[in-house]
Amino acid sequence: MIRYLHRRFHKTSSASTANVQTKISPLDIPEILDLIFSFLNDYTLRRSVLRVSRQWHLLSQTRLSREVVWSEHSRPSKKERALRTLPGASKAHFSFHSITPAAFKTVRDALLHLKDEGESGGKQQHRRRLGTNALDCDTNNYNMSQPTPTSTPTVYSFTPLREMELFVWYSHTDSLEWFPLPASLVSLRIGFSYAHYTTIDLQGILEKCPALERLCIESHGSPVILSDAAPRLKSTIKDASQLPPLSLRSLVLCGIGFAQEDLETLLLLTPNLKELQLRAMLWSNALDKYEWARLFRLLKRRNITLDKAHFSMAGSTMSVEETEMLLTGVHRPSSQERFLWALDLTPQLLQSVFSMADTLTTLEILWKPTSKEYPRECCEQSLLNTHALIHKLLCESPRLVHLTTLKTMVRLQDIDLFDRAGYTDLDTRHDATVAENVQSSSSTSRPPPAIWRCRSLRTLHIDLHIPLTTEERPVYSRIVFGYVSRVCPLLEDLQIGTQETCHSWVGPIYYFRYFSGLSMSLSGGLCLLGRLKFLQRLRVFSDVGDGKNEYKDWDVNWITASGRKSVLSNWKRRREVKSWREWRRNEDLVETIRAEIRMRLAISGASNSTPDANALILMQLENLGLLLDVEEMVKEIEVKEFRPMPALEGLSLNHPTLMPPENVLEHLFPSMLDKLRSR
Repeated sequence: MIRYLHRRFHKTSSASTANVQTKISPLDIPEILDLIFSFLNDYTLRRSVLRVSRQWHLLSQTRLSREVVWSEHSRPSKKERALRTLPGASKAHFSFHSITPAAFKTVRDALLHLKDEGESGGKQQHRRRLGTNALDCDTNNYNMSQPTPTSTPTVYSFTPLREMELFVWYSHTDSLEWFPLPASLVSLRIGFSYAHYTTIDLQGILEKCPALERLCIESHGSPVILSDAAPRLKSTIKDASQLPPLSLRSLVLCGIGFAQEDLETLLLLTPNLKELQLRAMLWSNALDKYEWARLFRLLKRRNITLDKAHFSMAGSTMSVEETEMLLTGVHRPSSQERFLWALDLTPQLLQSVFSMADTLTTLEILWKPTSKEYPRECCEQSLLNTHALIHKLLCESPRLVHLTTLKTMVRLQDIDLFDRAGYTDLDTRHDATVAENVQSSSSTSRPPPAIWRCRSLRTLHIDLHIPLTTEERPVYSRIVFGYVSRVCPLLEDLQIGTQETCHSWVGPIYYFRYFSGLSMSLSGGLCLLGRLKFLQRLRVFSDVGDGKNEYKDWDVNWITASGRKSVLSNWKRRREVKSWREWRRNEDLVETIRAEIRMRLAISGASNSTPDANALILMQLENLGLLLDVEEMVKEIEVKEFRPMPALEGLSLNHPTLMPPENVLEHLFPSMLDKLRSR
């Protein structure tokens, strides 16, 4: 009231008002703000920009990618809610148990409705744009030809679906041919767990999605997908140059049967291709085997220089001539990203790779996609030296100091710095047998622990190779989670996977090797990843598509705020920690014996000193693999001021799609009311 009376009786002159209006900040001009926001990622926009003001919120709203996740394993109400929110979303994830018309019906109807709504929404937006007059801005006297956030709220504008991820556990047919892919798609990713020789019509996908720029098709389980490339193209047009070029800029195929002739026909229509990855390609007979030299010559004739490239056949290696052609004629010389095939790795190849790129930012070493039918090269005796070579490279090479992305296979023995992987049954041993074999295993000196030098990693995807066992070993998980959380503190994207079974050929015999997965129980040490302050995406799985859940909600719900506030969950975690007393006592006894042995070796001069560069981080890792490390972390989580993984936005525990942590826990541990509703 006082302010109103003051303005009523103390009016300002028009001249002073004009002076005030002309003094505006550059951050008040929508065009400048829009340009600034174009350089920011979704995380910064969502966490910072949206909260500044209403204007900033409306301007940046159209830049945010709203995602919709639909899973066939979810309860009906959640699936219906996901499909209702599909209009306006820019990215959609669909996860099916089986690829059948009945399973696809509801999603298919929703996508067809989305197509109709997109067409009508586009027409309404066009009419609204025609009816919107140019706005005269008194502040800077310029007209805006486009609707502003104040004239046309972005919440009502139609946003077409731009990205789609489709994952199918079991597929026996070619039902994807009638799946309604929106024409607005720019990125499409299709994954299978068990493909069973499913046929995908690649030409049909490209016809349905003319704006498609990124296409990825991969098989995680049965690794054979026979893909027809362009039969109609070759039968109708003799000269492919008469057709308009495709928008495709990235093509990634993993574990796919794809004839080289069909690929070469496709390359004639992709002059803008910047990424081509043919990973562990398969063939049905000797005639389908790729001739890499011929393919590389075609790329050179078409003037296609790739920023990202990978070429490999399952169980096959490149010749020296083909490798030289790949490094000199296919890759862009200034590229700082390398995607290598484990079977091709030699010291000479690595030397050639590093000589062309002084500073690598991305290194991916592909071993073999998950396979239920084909042998995995990770267990082959001939690749034991390759494992050691890669680990030595990560620990010693100065060229990998600036590495930001690493994707490879890691052996547990390489990151078990203090030989604690044998602490497998200390929770059941008695005092008389607790020190069994400890002295014999520690009586000989070993070289100082080697630690990765690439400690500025932002993205880490590892396939963990663990010892042969059919039982779950929490100590294995504690070693992995503890090592990653200390050595790579800047991680933003982390993926750790294990394989439950592994196949190998021994002469004419083909047999299974069984592995235990990562332990997700509290003693497994997943909470050790809570140290990662910048982690935004976390995925932990054992075999892609495996949905087994053998842990309790209180083992993992510390990830969310509600789980940390839950009195019952906190009490159960404290009770679990108290039950480790005998376990902890046996660990301390073993550690005491080993410390005495190391001291005797040091006095005799048989021990090796640790480099000064690793001394600090080794001090942080001194409890690696011990329950003590987990116990201290659990106590730290109970402190109200501490928030584990504060930046986490996407979580996946044995699920192909990242979701908000709250949704993941709700899916894994539904309440009693949700269980009754789903009946």
